[in-house]
Amino acid sequence: DEGSLDQFLAAAVDAAQKAGQVIRKGFYETKHVEHKGQVDLVTETDKGCEELVFNHLKQLFPSHKFIGEETTAANGVTELTDEPTWIVDPLDGTTNFVHGFPFVCVSIGLTIGKVPVVGVVYNPIMDELFTGVQGKGAFLNGKPIKVSTQSELVTALLLAEAGTKRDKATLDDATNRINSLLTKVRSLRMGGSCALDLCGVACGRGDIFYEIGFGGPWDIAAGIVIVREAGGLIFDPSGKELDITSQRIAASNASLKELFVEALRLTNGAAFNFIGEGEVMDAQAKKKALFRSKLNAKKKETRIDSPLVRYNESEQPVCRVCNVVLKSESLWDVHQASRKHHEAIDNLKASAAGVQRGNKHAETKPTKVESSAAAISSKSQTSSGLPPNFFESAIKHPEVESSKPKNVQQPKQTIGSETNKTKGPLPDGFFDNQKADSSDTKTTSEPKESQTQTTGTVVKGALPSGFFDNKEADLLARGIKLVKPDIKDEYKEFEKLIQEDLQVVDSRMEEEEVDAAETIEEEEQREQRSYKEKVEILKKRKMELKAARLAKRSKTSEGSVKKPKKTEEESPSDDEDDEDSAVDWRAQHV
Repeated sequence: DEGSLDQFLAAAVDAAQKAGQVIRKGFYETKHVEHKGQVDLVTETDKGCEELVFNHLKQLFPSHKFIGEETTAANGVTELTDEPTWIVDPLDGTTNFVHGFPFVCVSIGLTIGKVPVVGVVYNPIMDELFTGVQGKGAFLNGKPIKVSTQSELVTALLLAEAGTKRDKATLDDATNRINSLLTKVRSLRMGGSCALDLCGVACGRGDIFYEIGFGGPWDIAAGIVIVREAGGLIFDPSGKELDITSQRIAASNASLKELFVEALRLTNGAAFNFIGEGEVMDAQAKKKALFRSKLNAKKKETRIDSPLVRYNESEQPVCRVCNVVLKSESLWDVHQASRKHHEAIDNLKASAAGVQRGNKHAETKPTKVESSAAAISSKSQTSSGLPPNFFESAIKHPEVESSKPKNVQQPKQTIGSETNKTKGPLPDGFFDNQKADSSDTKTTSEPKESQTQTTGTVVKGALPSGFFDNKEADLLARGIKLVKPDIKDEYKEFEKLIQEDLQVVDSRMEEEEVDAAETIEEEEQREQRSYKEKVEILKKRKMELKAARLAKRSKTSEGSVKKPKKTEEESPSDDEDDEDSAVDWRAQHV
């Protein structure tokens, strides 16, 4: 109510620049350091900058609420309401500040209705001012900025922080995640400032950022606005919607979000950090998570080391030649011997040699007359019902007697003579239309060449089946290209359905393996308990026998007078020693 978003931004920029002057001055001076935790430091500069920022903003907006890292949060008051609330980290990157590493900043964010709407992050050492206002874009020193356009994890730069906790469980989870993620991204950077990491994603210096276990909302309130206004996404590392108070955050462009969430899900040991707020992972879920991590480790050991194979995001082998996703590495040898794989390799070789074949074909291209004669010759050779060189006379005869017009009787005789010579290989009824031919030829006085062509068209319908089987050569001779239907799309769709079914089966088999592992583990525990009970029984019996033996010895020592009697009484104790050693032996072997 006290101003617009632009006024809020201007006030935040003024406060950040004033605090920046204090940070810049203290950066080159001796620091007085206090410890809030094992690795969480605080200096006089932190406290002075927070007081300066709060005083500046309270004068302009006295009805607003304020949350700061060094004062309000230190007293345990971090409740976020729907009222306008300024969330301030006066010096993000205190450890960098103490060590003279210039990756420090002041972060000022404003939330209305628990949603960040204004963000200002200022690095006074590098003089970089990042600003963002809801619905109005993000800027670096007044120039618009956008997130990167990377779409693959293998080419992405990951920004991350280790958090402030240093207990063994937290460190183990953090190192497990980093070890796994380093195999999926190009590289990793830890700058030491959550706010500047978010700004790095916003301006495209980094592609992905995530941190689990940071200080509080003051680390991310301003950066959230800047990333969103730069076209990026802010989300929980589990893929769910972000809770600003959960101390878990991830940021990326739209293309990398799902890929990164899936990569985190497959990270060994990371599953323990991705349970929902207020939920507790039970023993069974923990066993399943451990079993999945062991399976993932085994899968890495069995990866196929071949330039013809790549792996998708689900860690499945994919053939680079025919782009087929294999169910497992054991099927690679079978796939290499498959017809589809060999056809794909042949197609690649043919396409590589296509240019050379095209040049060679252009040099040896026949003339139009020669190509037509070759087509006729090839047709005569492939026709099963005609004798060899059937069309040679049809070509040569007009050249010899084209200048001599013939009467109607001569073509008849020629046809008859040819009939006598070639009728054997031709089917029955081939010359049944001879009378019709003669009646037609009586009305004409055309040369023999035209008569031969007319006869050919008349008897074409009576040729045996299969005479024109070589249709492709006929069409090519006429300059017509065949268009074959493309069934690759339908095949790919069918193959996709098969892969989905296989994925369902794999998931089901994995669950069965987990259940089987649990059953085996329970059986082993039961057997171990049974063995322990037997050992305890044997030990107890041993103690009883030992006590009885000592009692007997004490009695015999008191009542014995003569040596022979003592020897006789000691003989049973030898048997007891033997029995005792037998019990000992069984206990050790059980």
